[in-house]
Amino acid sequence: MKTNKTNEHPMQQDEIYELVATQLSDALTADESRRLNEWIGASEANREEYDRLVEVWNSTPDVSQLSQYDRHKAFAMFLERIQASGVVPAAKAADVVADDDADDVQPEAIGMRRYVLRFMRYAAVVTVLVCACSYLFYNIGQRNMSQAFAMIKVEAPQGSTTKMTLPDGTEVWLNAGSCIEYSQGFGVSDRHVQLTGEGYFEVHRNESMPFIVKSPSLNVQVLGTKFDFRDYPSDHSAMVSLDEGSVAVGLRSAHDGDYQYRLAPDQRAVLEKRSGNMRIENRATTDRLWTDGTIMLNGRRLADIAVDLERSYGTKILIENRELAQTRFYGVFHRKDQSLSQILATLAATGHIHYAINGNVVRIYR
Repeated sequence: MKTNKTNEHPMQQDEIYELVATQLSDALTADESRRLNEWIGASEANREEYDRLVEVWNSTPDVSQLSQYDRHKAFAMFLERIQASGVVPAAKAADVVADDDADDVQPEAIGMRRYVLRFMRYAAVVTVLVCACSYLFYNIGQRNMSQAFAMIKVEAPQGSTTKMTLPDGTEVWLNAGSCIEYSQGFGVSDRHVQLTGEGYFEVHRNESMPFIVKSPSLNVQVLGTKFDFRDYPSDHSAMVSLDEGSVAVGLRSAHDGDYQYRLAPDQRAVLEKRSGNMRIENRATTDRLWTDGTIMLNGRRLADIAVDLERSYGTKILIENRELAQTRFYGVFHRKDQSLSQILATLAATGHIHYAINGNVVRIYR
């Protein structure tokens, strides 16, 4: 049975750190090299521990600075601290010579210097280990903290709009029947939000952290800009309309980071959900008028107008037939100043429709 000599006098942990540090930062003597190799070969656990120490040493960014200090200045400064603290008598400390090539160095001084240098190497290893562990625990903590963040959900119920400010200063208006979700860690490592419905965004600029909005159909990436994003689950189309700045638009079905379209101010991207076709078009009016309660018909179909009125007033509108639903109307209304009955009366005055209100349900017919 093979017996290692190191088993007779097992090395202490500080000796191991000292030898590893000396090996990596300077050079071991023949005796030191023998002792270190015997310890490494004593067990698989020792080998693994040695590999870990080497890995920590090599993976720490500042290790080269720690191992390439000015020994003369560092040694002199350390002696001053020893002398000031009274650990070693002043006379003895003053006798220690820092010059490695001095011929008149006494054995006692040589021993003292070697002790100090060993201590400094040991301290360097400890510093490296502390820094590495702190860095590791910080990253693990950051990752665990990100995973532990709860989701925050803000909703604008039917019949009302909501304005909010995100932690980064971005302002968001939510249209009726819309909601936005974001992590409690918003702004820590990313600025991602999930939108259902319609929202108008005035994004606080941050070039190092893009602002990304995801809906069931589209992804939008911006740095700092103003745009309207509409994607209600029940709508046949999704739309991104740009007021200022620049936005990149991509299909939700595409790979993350794949934005196929880029908008300029006064342009909008319209996705037809059934066909998957996307078109980029110029717009004549702003799409954000709804944020102050404006309802603009602008030649839209009655079917689409009815959907907006349902959301704005929290009601249910039934249209008698498909042909009537395709009828187009023009006009501008304001929710704060005009009731649903007043708007319906104005539409009926054109002679194209009649309507009846029964509780919370409106029926439109010829």
